[in-house]
Amino acid sequence: VSLDTGSVIAAFEDANVGENKTVTVTGISLSGTDKDNYTLDSYLLTAGISAIEIFISADDQTKVYGESDPELTYTITSGSLVGADVFSGSLSRESGQDAGTYAINQGSLSLSSNYNITFSSGIFTISQSSNEISFELDSPVVFGEVEQITLSASASSGLTVVFTSSDSEVASVSGNTLNIHSYGTVTITASEEGDDNFQTAAPVENELVVNLDVVAVAKNANMVLIDNSDEQFDAYQWYRNESIISGAVKQYYYSSEGLSGEYYCVVTTLKGDMFTSNSLSTSSVTSMSVYPSPVIKGTSVTIELSNGDPGVEEQNIIKVYSITGELVTQLNNVEELNQLTIDKAGIYIIKCEGAMECSKKLIVK
Repeated sequence: VSLDTGSVIAAFEDANVGENKTVTVTGISLSGTDKDNYTLDSYLLTAGISAIEIFISADDQTKVYGESDPELTYTITSGSLVGADVFSGSLSRESGQDAGTYAINQGSLSLSSNYNITFSSGIFTISQSSNEISFELDSPVVFGEVEQITLSASASSGLTVVFTSSDSEVASVSGNTLNIHSYGTVTITASEEGDDNFQTAAPVENELVVNLDVVAVAKNANMVLIDNSDEQFDAYQWYRNESIISGAVKQYYYSSEGLSGEYYCVVTTLKGDMFTSNSLSTSSVTSMSVYPSPVIKGTSVTIELSNGDPGVEEQNIIKVYSITGELVTQLNNVEELNQLTIDKAGIYIIKCEGAMECSKKLIVK
């Protein structure tokens, strides 16, 4: 008689992990001519089932500040699941949304008790967000016409933008106000240093040109003047018809004979720079004659105006003042030759006012 084990099957009561689990053995039989003289007894067999070791590593993740979190993932670095077994739950990370590093933890990720999980944490990195400045500046401006400019700029971070000037003698910055002190060219820089969550923004530069406008004005028919109300000019040289006027080095130029021609002035600033004013084309009274003088009271006196431009006389008024400044009479319809009579003896001032300005003294006896 022999024992036939060719078809032996040993089966646990279930496939779960445990100690002293019942094992059922089937498929053992006797063979030989005397096999019927024997009976096989059954024995209780037990054995244990060990858990499978699974090693998991969390995948490192990154995002930019302000973005949504990416999905947290992992990799099985050792071991494998049996059949249709799957993980349940998910990884988690340390809380926080500011730029920095955070640990990726196992969280609720798990398997059945048939597995032992060994977990390696990962790193979740939040990087600083990019940061850009938007800054524009209108240029050029004219010195004296614009004294202050309100600066405006914004950063994508929403943080405060700071302004600086490359030349505080031309323009200085106070907060977001640009104060203009002189003419010239200055660079205004907008900057923002960022913070823990935002990168330092690239500075934005804008050039501001402050022009100096040299204005020559006709004060009257005998005088032209440079406007120096901003106190920028230190020296003057006047020109007439493109030729220098010798000795005309004051803020004004005066001609007792009246102005006639094209006038402009070359000024030197306190910085030593030279600028040319606008040109003034003018033709004024070349002569005003009052005759006879002296004249007998009650008799006619002639006032003769002479000018290079026809019709200019009509744009004037002739006024007669006493020596004390009292207006005695006035001629409104002025021509080249004008007549008037004064009935009282004395000294009078004859003034031409309007397009032509000049004066003469008249003695009446």
